[in-house]
Amino acid sequence: MTSHTKAVIMNSPNNPSGAVYSEETIQKVADILRAKEAEYHHPIFIISDEPYREIAFDGYTVPYVPKYYENTLVCYSYSKSFSLPGERIGYIIVPDEVADFGKVYGAIAGAARVLTHVNAPSLWQLVIGRCADMPSISARMSGTGSSCIRAYRCRLYLREAAGRVLSLPEMPGGR
Repeated sequence: MTSHTKAVIMNSPNNPSGAVYSEETIQKVADILRAKEAEYHHPIFIISDEPYREIAFDGYTVPYVPKYYENTLVCYSYSKSFSLPGERIGYIIVPDEVADFGKVYGAIAGAARVLTHVNAPSLWQLVIGRCADMPSISARMSGTGSSCIRAYRCRLYLREAAGRVLSLPEMPGGR
């Protein structure tokens, strides 16, 4: 870390290892970043990349990083928890407590417009709106079976939800 460091990316659960950072680890990182902010006289942000937040197994709980560090931006994608590979639908949280909130929020909104990914397809917006409060893929993936079978089951689940919003043709095999 140098005086030029503006952000640190944290990915927990981590891809590809699946490691989940403990509260103790996140607190230690937060303490280090606060000390470096004081030393360098500028904010250092954690960009908490959380597309796998709901895909934690073996009783692990994923700590919510903004609880431990004020200058945290949270990036989330429904494409993982609902098994929608390739669908770019999610959100970025910029908490009010973030240093220079107006500039940070403006920069993120501006970047989204310039990079032309302002809106996800309307079908997926509707599906996510209807499914957001339902159990995540990890909650539905109990028991045995390969990840391909699990992903297929999740797609059927989403297709059913989408079918309530939009009339869709039958899937091969009548499912």
